[in-house]
Amino acid sequence: MNVNVQDLRKLYGNQAVLDGVQFAVRPGECFGIIGPNGSGKSTLLKMLSGVERADSGHVHLNGVDIAKMKTKQIARKIAVLLQEALSPVDYSVRDVIEMGRYPHQNWWGIDDTECTSLIADISYKLCLEHLLHRAVSTLSGGERQRVAIAKAMAQQPDLLLLDEPTTFLDIGYQMQMMDMVRNWQVEQGITVITVLHDLNLAAQYCDRILILNQGKQIALGTPAEVISDHLIESVYGTRPIILEHPVSALPQILLQPGALPLQ
Repeated sequence: MNVNVQDLRKLYGNQAVLDGVQFAVRPGECFGIIGPNGSGKSTLLKMLSGVERADSGHVHLNGVDIAKMKTKQIARKIAVLLQEALSPVDYSVRDVIEMGRYPHQNWWGIDDTECTSLIADISYKLCLEHLLHRAVSTLSGGERQRVAIAKAMAQQPDLLLLDEPTTFLDIGYQMQMMDMVRNWQVEQGITVITVLHDLNLAAQYCDRILILNQGKQIALGTPAEVISDHLIESVYGTRPIILEHPVSALPQILLQPGALPLQ
């Protein structure tokens, strides 16, 4: 899916939380959004999903203004995965995955697609087959995150929006999560836009990265172009050491104790 953002502006009261943000995301691309707390990352993602409306500017999905699309029409195109992907509900894993088919159901709740094989294929890919009859409330955080991805996959979107999906996961589950998303992206050719706090994950998994600060667009480019010591210091207020990853050759950040200037 092509995503085109044109001069986006959002106000809360008299304060601009986004001001003049503009970029385009290519089909099949993994596009990262990074920045300090309060920089407007989550607000931007809400506007890309149609949950929030712009005060000025436009978001186009394959050339169509999202403001002119109906909610169910958007849901057929976009899946959203949040930090706490699933609450510990008592629905079974199978039931939750099948909820992803809701946007494709008609007025009578009938899905024209025979989804039994789809659910089976997704469960196999995410190693959820042995959990299908378990209540989500009995699962670990990492398992619930896999179920959330399965639900999004069942939705069969063209665009996947991720809002800090690895925040509550340990490093093993973080890598597993991002690898699952990448595999899905490559296999299905979907477009991924993800907000990430971890700059090293962003550098490893994103084709391009947008840096926001105080609602403004600071930089946009490949990881090698935007993950630099002077740029990170100017945005985050701490002086990092940037090294080249020995395998991927992508930039990785080391933090220095005492590198945060006194206020």
